[in-house]
Amino acid sequence: QLRFEKGFLTDLDIKRIRKKLGLNQAEMAEKLGVGPKTFTRYENLKVRQSKAMDNLLRVLDEYPEAIKVVKGKAVDVKEEQ
Repeated sequence: QLRFEKGFLTDLDIKRIRKKLGLNQAEMAEKLGVGPKTFTRYENLKVRQSKAMDNLLRVLDEYPEAIKVVKGKAVDVKEEQ
């Protein structure tokens, strides 16, 4: 609910953007520098993305080619537990 009140992208928006980029959840998470479980939680409404992440997703939606310049991070397995 808070996602809608604050004007954040919805779970369906996030999934649509990811699919538009041709990435699975793990690949998208790596590109965005978050853990795979975190990104999955964005798509299933368990966690609301930050405003910065929301803005990045909006940029990627408008300019999909920008995914080429987004650098991911190595995710420590302990971080996801």
